[in-house]
Order: sequence, then structure tokens, then C-alpha cells
Amino acid sequence: MREDWGEIELGELCKFSQGVQVPKGKQYTEDNENRVRFLRIIDFTQGKDEPRYIDKPNDINIVAKDDISMVRYGTVGFVCTGIEGAIANNLFRIIPNIDIDKKFLINFLNSVTFKSQINAKGATMQALSFGLIKPIKVTLPPVVEQKAIVKKIEELFSSLDSGISDLKKAQDQLVIYRQAVLKKAFEGELTSSKMEPKQLEPFTKLITKGASPKWQGFDYINDKNELLFITSENVREGFVSLEKEKYLPKGFNNVQKRSILKIGDVLLNIVGASIGRAAIFELEKLSNINQAVCLIRLKDEELLKKYLCYYLNSETAKQDYLNKQVDVARANLSLTNVKELEIPFCSPKEQYKII
Repeated sequence: MREDWGEIELGELCKFSQGVQVPKGKQYTEDNENRVRFLRIIDFTQGKDEPRYIDKPNDINIVAKDDISMVRYGTVGFVCTGIEGAIANNLFRIIPNIDIDKKFLINFLNSVTFKSQINAKGATMQALSFGLIKPIKVTLPPVVEQKAIVKKIEELFSSLDSGISDLKKAQDQLVIYRQAVLKKAFEGELTSSKMEPKQLEPFTKLITKGASPKWQGFDYINDKNELLFITSENVREGFVSLEKEKYLPKGFNNVQKRSILKIGDVLLNIVGASIGRAAIFELEKLSNINQAVCLIRLKDEELLKKYLCYYLNSETAKQDYLNKQVDVARANLSLTNVKELEIPFCSPKEQYKII
């Protein structure tokens, strides 16, 4: 620590006051000179709800736009600023007792240094009390240097934001490039053979879909040793995601036998916004699917499953889905639509080259 820097406890640096508990029926949708805006956590984090107003409480509960508030419950330690009004009782107000740059203090309260000390005191999922944070020490440079540090932080954060924006643009461009590659592949530009459109059904052993557990009288369970249940949110472009796993009793397979999955099955979403996402099932796990997912089981190696999966995820195929889909309560493809999909066909040898 620099010689001209000091250390001070938060309890000495600031005074704290808790927000107000507003009785039911005392909130209004319109403002007047006797009322003040009532600020909840959601007003700082989302700001989507209509503002609410209450009768003016004690001044110690009212914050100005540049005042600092902190969340006491739930998202413990979250710093709130930028809105004027009376804070709710799940927030508290922080007012410095000495001359300090407020932005410097806000940056400290948002830092890993501060958060780790809160967590060490066991407040991650509990209420944050004044007594818990008052002993935490702040390293304090002179005010002029505080302002210089804040300026440098803002410059570096601006650079990081710019970097994030550039990465997002690069990701968007990669999506476009990926689709350009698939377009060329299925227009015959990656192979020497001419492609011929052929309907999907003759290449398949089975095209079917699953069913809703409720239709069959089953409820979800938490036992990972039972039946993995694949829904459309699990079928991503080119892979099966288990980020949101669902399980059913194995008895579901006894009443829904046709849609029991085998390794190598191609899965295609046929309902809702994710229509057209396709993946190959490669999990060594007893599994079934719901009614939003179509199972495509190929006959032999005449049509390669990877080739089919790439095609089903292409913009060319997606345009075909748009032309075929029925838009009722939710857009959907029928099994007949899937059977009649036209695949740009070439020899297995050429398919392999494209893959």
C-alpha cells in the first residue's frame, strides 16, 4: 500500500440507514407533492414496471440519484444508484461521513475485494446487516488520486465494452459464414457430382415423434438413473445439450415404445421457434422424446446421418420448413412434412467428402 494511502473501516467511513416497510394498500400509481417514488430492487435492475409512489417517509429513507444503496436480501451486496426516491426495506442507504469520491466508493463496493469479505462472513444467501459490513476495511488514497483511479477504471471498462462488442460482431459473422459454407455444400459447390433432390422417407426405417408425459400420466422426477427425456430445448444445432436435463420413470418407455432413442438417431425440432434445429443422438443413456421432437432413423449408409444433420441445420432446409410449417397456436411441422423433405442427394462417397 502506498505511503499516502490509508485504511478505514466502512462503519467509520459511512453511515447506513435501512429502507421502509410499506403497508399494503399504501402504494399509488400517480405522484404528487406529498408522495415520493418507492424504489424496489426491480426498479434498479430492470426498471420495466410502472413507477409506484408512497407517502413521504423520514428523510433518512430517501435517496438522491447519486446516492448509494445496497441490496440486503437475495442478491446480497448489489449496489444500486441512479434513481431518486424512498428505498424499500430490502435495501439500505450508504452515506459517506468524509470527503470521498462516490464513484471510487461504488467501485470498491463492486470489487472482488469487498464481495469476497461479504462471502467470507456467510452473507451470500442471507440478510446483509450493518454489523456484518461495518468492520470491512477500505483502502483509501487521497481524493485527487481517487478521481484519477476512477477515470482509469472507466477508460479500461470502456475498452472492455468495445472488445465485447467486437466479439459479438465476430460471432454474428461466424454464424453467417457457417451458413454460407452449408449453402455451398448443398448447392453442389463442394463436390464434383451433380446433386439430385430426393424425398427423405425412402432412406428411413422410422420417422416418428414423442409424446407429452402428461398425456401418458407421468410426472417429471429427479432421479438421473431413470429415463432421460429429450425436449426441443435440448436439441441444439448439431448437438444434444444436457444443460436442462429432465427425467421420467422408465415405465414411460412401455407406453411410448416407438420413440425410444437409439445411438445414431437424427433428432429434428418440429414445433415452435426452434423448428429445424437438428442433432444426432449419441448418448449411451436410456432416452425418449416429447411431441416437439421428431426422430429420424436411417436405413443404411446410403444417406449418411452427419450429411443429413448438416443439411437439416442449413438455411436451405429452413426455408423449406417455412414453406411447409402450419402456424396454429404454435408453428409446427407434421411428420408428413418431414417425410416429404427433399434432400440434395449425391453418392455416399461424395457425402463423405462434403462432411
